[in-house]
Amino acid sequence: MTKEALLREVAFIRSVLTKNADLLPLAVCHNDLNCFNILANKIRHPMSESPSESASSSPSLTDAELFDEYRLIDFEYSGWGHVYFDIGNHFNEFAGVDVTSDFSLTFPDDAFIEGWLRKYFGALQRDIDSIAVVSSSLSSGRNGGENGGAVKKDEILTWLSLPSTKAIPTTDEEYAKAVQLTKFFSLVSHFMWSVWSVIQATQSVVDFGFVPYGKMRWCRYLEKKEEFTKGLLDE
Repeated sequence: MTKEALLREVAFIRSVLTKNADLLPLAVCHNDLNCFNILANKIRHPMSESPSESASSSPSLTDAELFDEYRLIDFEYSGWGHVYFDIGNHFNEFAGVDVTSDFSLTFPDDAFIEGWLRKYFGALQRDIDSIAVVSSSLSSGRNGGENGGAVKKDEILTWLSLPSTKAIPTTDEEYAKAVQLTKFFSLVSHFMWSVWSVIQATQSVVDFGFVPYGKMRWCRYLEKKEEFTKGLLDE
């Protein structure tokens, strides 16, 4: 991993981003969704007649009375960014955070990725549709005021840090492209964490094998580069 090699790959990544810019939804992203940053708990369903309580304190609760609650922690690397990076990085983290992680055993196949994306964007679209109702209501109010004009849906999406509807896939062809973009951004994730590891190796006091970890991520990037960028630079 030389400076020249890194700069060469930065230029390559930029070329893919530029070529596919219109297909990349932006939003507030976590950017470090590994297993340690996702907390899961079984809790009583909020529609239950009984007061809310932890499942651990009430072992007699049935599955129908419980649901999974997930919370994200550690927003150190969060910020405005590419949705597909957050997702691709999350899939990489299926391998765990270890210098012996084997990404070939845990990275999901295309069918899993597409199913995951359809659920994600389906839920997002339902949220956007509900925002449209709010947009209509606000537009009516503004029309009667001194400012006039309608509140645009994309304006509200920006306020709420949600992606624009323009980049949300709907057709089978668009989902196939979304799968490939997710895999591409998993490469970007490997690239980023390899560089991060080099920096941490010189600065961090944490007892962790940053050098072998960075080498492992860099090798995975090179190994899957051709496969995971296939069709993304076609004219």
